[in-house]
Amino acid sequence: MDSEFQQYTQPIWVLTNQAFRKAAYTKQIQNLNGFQDFESIVEYQDLIFPLLQNEAYHSLKREQSRFLDDLKDRVQYPLVFEVIFNQEADRSKEDGVRFDVLKEYKIMKDEQPAKNEFWKYNHFAQYLIFKQSQQYFGAVYSRNPNQPSQYFTSLAIYQKKQGEESLIFPYNKQVMDMFKFKNIVTADENLTIYKNYANDTSQIWDQRLNVYFQPISPLSAYLNETETIFNLKQCIFYKLLLRPCQELNQVQISDFCEKARVQQELYFNNFTYSKQFNENQLRAIRNALDFTKRFTIIKGPPGTGKTQTTIGIISIMADLLIRSKDISQGCILVLAKSNSVVNDLIRKIRNSIDTPNSIIYCFDNKPDKLKILRFGRPEKCDQDIQRQSLEIRSQNHFFQFKAKDDVREFYNKYITPEIKSELKIHDLQEFTHYLKETEQQFTLISLLSYIEELNFRTRKQKILEAYGKLYEQLSQLLKLKKKVYEEIEQDYLDQCHIIVSTLNSCSKLCLEKYFDKVKLRMCIIDEAPTALEPSLLIPFVKYRIIEKVVLLGDIKQLNPIVIANESINYGYNRSLFQRLAKGLKRDSIKLIHQYRQMPNLAEITSQLFYKGQLKNGIDNMQFPEWIQMKLSQTRNRLFFSAPAFTESNEETSKKNDLECLAIILLTKYLLQGQNFPKNQKPITIISAYRAQTENIYKKLQQEALTQENDQIHLIDQVELDTVDSFQGKENDIIILSLVRSNDKQGFLKDKKRANVALSRAKYCQYIFGTKQTMKLDLRNWNKIIRKLEGCNEIISYNQQLLQNPQFFENVLMAQ
Repeated sequence: MDSEFQQYTQPIWVLTNQAFRKAAYTKQIQNLNGFQDFESIVEYQDLIFPLLQNEAYHSLKREQSRFLDDLKDRVQYPLVFEVIFNQEADRSKEDGVRFDVLKEYKIMKDEQPAKNEFWKYNHFAQYLIFKQSQQYFGAVYSRNPNQPSQYFTSLAIYQKKQGEESLIFPYNKQVMDMFKFKNIVTADENLTIYKNYANDTSQIWDQRLNVYFQPISPLSAYLNETETIFNLKQCIFYKLLLRPCQELNQVQISDFCEKARVQQELYFNNFTYSKQFNENQLRAIRNALDFTKRFTIIKGPPGTGKTQTTIGIISIMADLLIRSKDISQGCILVLAKSNSVVNDLIRKIRNSIDTPNSIIYCFDNKPDKLKILRFGRPEKCDQDIQRQSLEIRSQNHFFQFKAKDDVREFYNKYITPEIKSELKIHDLQEFTHYLKETEQQFTLISLLSYIEELNFRTRKQKILEAYGKLYEQLSQLLKLKKKVYEEIEQDYLDQCHIIVSTLNSCSKLCLEKYFDKVKLRMCIIDEAPTALEPSLLIPFVKYRIIEKVVLLGDIKQLNPIVIANESINYGYNRSLFQRLAKGLKRDSIKLIHQYRQMPNLAEITSQLFYKGQLKNGIDNMQFPEWIQMKLSQTRNRLFFSAPAFTESNEETSKKNDLECLAIILLTKYLLQGQNFPKNQKPITIISAYRAQTENIYKKLQQEALTQENDQIHLIDQVELDTVDSFQGKENDIIILSLVRSNDKQGFLKDKKRANVALSRAKYCQYIFGTKQTMKLDLRNWNKIIRKLEGCNEIISYNQQLLQNPQFFENVLMAQ
């Protein structure tokens, strides 16, 4: 028997949230927190899928509303499409209402936006990615001719097939109202005459209409997760996923299982290897390499060495994975939910491979053939690890050796002497010069990066369009010679032993082809509790024969991030990690020694979030020399308290300009006179509010430091992120902006989010907030404030005090 909700899996149903609406109407929605086990796949699908669709729907609705506000306020104008009803397509709830896209215009008739008010030219790189996509969720807006300040709006799907573009709307009353005679703006000037004679209730299907379209997100993530839920039976251990228990976690002993056991003993008996780990970490590694157990769960509070343990596992597996007589021994797939965590993992694993006497190199005869690749979303790959990106390496090889003449022809065709002259006039460098300066290779990714840089410095449409056409031509070239490019990718993969990717990217055809011929020995998923259950299932369903799964994470840090209230109320934000850890207690190991933070920083984390159970793993931890020059030994943990009522609203978010000013001044003081290598950013500024990170970003771009007679932009020396995105990462100094300064504590009132925010710093933690506001949170922040007050670590400041150029020096150097 199939799930009754399987009929609502097509993307058209997301636009109306049909599965959730039906489940709610028939009272089938239940709180998932009450389900440790599921009786059957159908029960699982019936309970999970409506909540999955509801989350996707509310994510789209939130963006639809945000862009509508921008349009009404004339902040930003979406794309303008001329469309006409496709009379050959079925019009139904199952198929929607299809309109063919005839043209794209720069502006809507009778609108007069300023040059910097177009979404397209404010986000030109994102626009180019959208235009290369086959399917995209978006929102349509149609101005009400009778009330010009009001708009009809609907979610829609943009679709491109064989060069033909269309918009697919849900078939409902709201959409039908949009296309009544009296409510439309058309491309036909003469239609106004006919509208006077038309029935108010009749729709117009034979006219060219002008509508705004705002791209929101690709369909891939939704399709991935939906297919995973309804193909769960393809996973060979699906019964264990439905009912986690020790009995179902047992696996038959294989030849590889015995090889792994022997290898593990060999390494554990090597002091160079074993001295790198504490007893709990060694127990976790031993369990991870026990191939008689399908899952190993490693619970790791902040800084307890989860990545170190992961590298320890990989080190032992390495010799088993190195090729022997051109026969692959298998591969490890390392996954995470976010690209930032993927980048961090790549960097740490690569450094261990490259560094003599590291964990990887604990035997004299350790081969140097161990290869690691990053897969998926190459535009999110940090510059210092681009050599590890499969897409970047493959594209560089393709454009340099397989399509060099085509590249030269297209470049000269679009980047004409006139465009080069325009670049000079506006003091902008050419793409070829940009590649040399940034030490990047010629790829679509570096071209997009360059276009983003251009877009930041200019809105000059002629220049952007020229490079946009170059990008489009090169993208088409890659598609035309797809077979050649895929062979290059597979050649690189054939030399690889460790692939690192996100959960959503790992399902792509390229990897599927690779794992058809190579055994997937182990799948390691870092920060597993941050992924929603359908997302975490993707590799298990896609790759049916995974010999071992290792999940790492901490359930006392952030749950998966969700938008819909129902996702919280009905437990959809619970992770599979949590269910598995509860059912597989004997195969769950907890790490308790923290190696990240100075003892006084770790003290707050341990006492507030872990009942004092965390132990310090490093004795006599010392400041790096550059930090010693900037502060005294006791001034690495401070709360800077701003006056009340300094926060302000920014659309649906919050910001605090006084906090922003203070943070910039502190950052300048800490970095002045320092000389860090390129790409090293020793300070991270985090906030829970998007508007505040954007506020700080603008100020960082405007500020510069003088170093060795050079002007260096502050943004090039500082990492900026949200609290949620920074989970799993660390830095020398963390500056936290709380923003709130009235009677509400906001996002940081959440205990798990507070845990993440306060456990990222290695040496210094500086918190900017308002003491009176945060003390109102009796569960968490009141305790933190009282602790800091007792140590004289609360510093009050205001606008006047910040005018003193020595303010932060005086505070930080005080004994």
